[in-house]
Amino acid sequence: MPGVKVREAILSTPGALEELLQAQFSTSGLSASLKGKRVVIHGCGSSYHLALILKSILRGFLKTEVVALPSSELIFYPQSYFYGDCALISISRSGKTTETSKALEIYRKTGSGVAISFLCSKEGLISHLSDFLFIADVQEENVPSVKTFSALLFLALKVLSELFPVTVDLSNVVSRLKVETEKALEFSERLKGDFSSLIFLGSGPFYGLARELALKVVEMAGGKAFTFHSLEFRHGPRLLLEKDSLFFLLTHPESPSYPEEVILYRELEGKSPHLAIDCRGTHTNPLSFRPSSAMSFWESFFIQLLLGQALALRIGLNRGLNPDSPPGLSPFVVLPD
Repeated sequence: MPGVKVREAILSTPGALEELLQAQFSTSGLSASLKGKRVVIHGCGSSYHLALILKSILRGFLKTEVVALPSSELIFYPQSYFYGDCALISISRSGKTTETSKALEIYRKTGSGVAISFLCSKEGLISHLSDFLFIADVQEENVPSVKTFSALLFLALKVLSELFPVTVDLSNVVSRLKVETEKALEFSERLKGDFSSLIFLGSGPFYGLARELALKVVEMAGGKAFTFHSLEFRHGPRLLLEKDSLFFLLTHPESPSYPEEVILYRELEGKSPHLAIDCRGTHTNPLSFRPSSAMSFWESFFIQLLLGQALALRIGLNRGLNPDSPPGLSPFVVLPD
């Protein structure tokens, strides 16, 4: 049955995160290795979107420059980023992504610092070239990354919470996902029609999430999807909004941008269908997902992630596609030498 593997991956995400919650990872020496260093985070596709999320988090704790880039950018312009005292964080589901491996090889030749990697597999060159290696042993049968993206984000938060005062109760995240995941899937199934385009808006770490969900729509539904920093949408991109576009504003009341994003949301209401996560029971929009009670920042973040994945799944099915195996898309991209 089309989409059954993606649906199962979404439903099994809470269980996978619970296993990661119980897993033991050593961070001994990592904090000292990062101290005072510039940080470059990189990956390809979904892993790059995760890098954008981590960049936003780390910038709040490190008093140095933190940048996130596609791995290919580091291959073409290494001199622009691998200089001085620089730490590199690599992200790859397979551990064998060609551009990510090559960027790490180039970095190693500079001899400039410490290499940290977040992977779903020990296979490949990346694990062998890393000083600190964190593995989320999570696999999925469908081609578009769903559960593995959540797992790598969860793993990164677990590691960062041991190094910095990251306000995240990971056990609460798991408990909340167990309650809300099936509800989010049922909510997405109410979307019976189709849309000319989907627009995802977010700020801070929600921008990286918006990028990831737009990619999921492209992969699973073969549709047009756009991403913008939420308030940048006013400056030209709002012309993309049509009566049959769907916009999804990703945010939370604890976000610094939230008050202005509420104003933006109200500006856009009535111009096209719109989707939002209702963290406090205040929305009257029938397309607002209402969790059973108010959520913390990271509980909300993961619920919005799963809700967006379920949205992409539903739109793909509405279009008669099989979101499990989009044509022309392989599980991992490994380029020839």
